Amino acid sequence: LEPALLAHALADHVQGRLRRALALAAIVALVKPTMGIVYCGVLLLQLVGNRAREVGGWKRILSELAPAASVLVALSAVLAAAFGTGAVFDSLECCGSTQLSIVAGESRRCC
Repeated sequence: LEPALLAHALADHVQGRLRRALALAAIVALVKPTMGIVYCGVLLLQLVGNRAREVGGWKRILSELAPAASVLVALSAVLAAAFGTGAVFDSLECCGSTQLSIVAGESRRCC
């Protein structure tokens, strides 16, 4: 699931659709935090860099973040209802710890 979502996010990024790329990267962050969080950071830096100098740039930045925030909150709520809040928080722990992958339902290392 992670490679497919990441490929679509990269394709949207290349085509200039940062809102959609960021929303997909946010989903990737819940599937496998390592790549998802790093890629979200890259997209956020580009988004802020592109929009901060514009007139009304900060309003535009917030409007561009809205889809990703909505997807992240909605998916987190669904996953918390299905698996519990502990599993959602545990899935965001990364690098060096064994995590419970809430999407795949298996225990694995995320790095």
